[in-house]
Amino acid sequence: MQRKYFFLAFSVLLLLLSACAEKAVKITPEEKPDNQRPPLSSSSPQATLHAVIVADTNDKNIGKSVDIDRKKLEKFLPSIAKNTGLTLKAQSIYGHRLTRKSVATALNQLSVRPNDVVIFYYSGHGGRMSSKRTKWPSMVIERSLLDFDWIIAALKRKNPRFFMAIADSCNNVLDKYSPSRDFFLGTPKPESYRQLFLNYRGNVVVSSSKPGQYSWGTSQYGGLFTRAFLGSLKKELASSNPKWQNIMQRADEPIKVRQYVQEPQYELNIDRVGRTMVPQPVSPPYKDPLSVQVQVLPSQSLRVGDAMQVKVRSPQAGYLFVWDIGSGGEITRLFPNEYVKRRKFKAGKTVTIPENSLAGFGLTVGEPLGKSLVVALLVEEEKVQKVQPEKLESIVATNAQTGWQQLRKRLNQMLGQGGWLTAPVEYEITQ
Repeated sequence: MQRKYFFLAFSVLLLLLSACAEKAVKITPEEKPDNQRPPLSSSSPQATLHAVIVADTNDKNIGKSVDIDRKKLEKFLPSIAKNTGLTLKAQSIYGHRLTRKSVATALNQLSVRPNDVVIFYYSGHGGRMSSKRTKWPSMVIERSLLDFDWIIAALKRKNPRFFMAIADSCNNVLDKYSPSRDFFLGTPKPESYRQLFLNYRGNVVVSSSKPGQYSWGTSQYGGLFTRAFLGSLKKELASSNPKWQNIMQRADEPIKVRQYVQEPQYELNIDRVGRTMVPQPVSPPYKDPLSVQVQVLPSQSLRVGDAMQVKVRSPQAGYLFVWDIGSGGEITRLFPNEYVKRRKFKAGKTVTIPENSLAGFGLTVGEPLGKSLVVALLVEEEKVQKVQPEKLESIVATNAQTGWQQLRKRLNQMLGQGGWLTAPVEYEITQ
């Protein structure tokens, strides 16, 4: 296993990019007319796929791994162009040509028309200053940091129909890795290419790990996230109804190497052509790593009848409880439940509820409509017996916020000060 890492003398914080309650997730907004841009077809004139691939292939530690990533992308791009009718204009910046100026020039000189698609991909070292609050990394180029936020802003200014920005920034090295996931790819369908790259507008921004984490790569597989992302994309291309949400939800699964966990993060601000785009943030904003972090998947905008998952990351060891507080104030326990018993989790563990289709239960959205909350509680072993779920779930409230206030008040009465952490996350249910 190759190690990907970087050290700066001025203290760069190494970090990379990168009971069945009835609930579910709305992924796309309601259909509304789009008067600004007509639907794009493979016969639309002057539609171009611009691609900029940036790879730190000269680095003596990660060069081989990064070069694998570069070649994968270069090989895959023509298939997008072939199946969408877009004209491919790709450029790769690697080896001795990789400089801050060359990257900036490549972006600034892109001549993007309203119906064009842009893909930016970076593979190499990454880091961040300790004062940086954004969840995206900084790319390490010429022994200095170039913010990924700058890349995103530059692409937004170009105003393409759709763009994707990916950073697989790795700086952790382990000596052994066995891939834990293989994808059944099937046969890609030309129509699926067109649905993904012609029938969406907006942007997708991705990094291979969250703030405070490392990312990994090997000389055999390249970047582990890049491998997972391309596998997920190719699997979706073999389906008859491909969606970016499905691609990213699979690629978002944690990558585990020994005692370490790499958690990809992404944001989808997309809409199918013919609808008014509404940003759908998938990843929560950066939070203090000492607090409980809660995420509703695949989005915080939910629709009656769909399925959802809840992801909770615990900063310390303890017992986890998760409740849903509906818009009418009703409190329903999601975890533990009759299918999954209470158990202690290790510090830093990420729990997904339900974990997969084999978990024995699911979460499906139901009425009432409106804003709801998911609340996570982490309790130390010494206090877990004091938690009385039945009393908490008997609280009567008129809305989610009032229910949360009363729930927290009762937890204070039960548990006193210290020995427990809690956090809510808001989401909305629509018809």
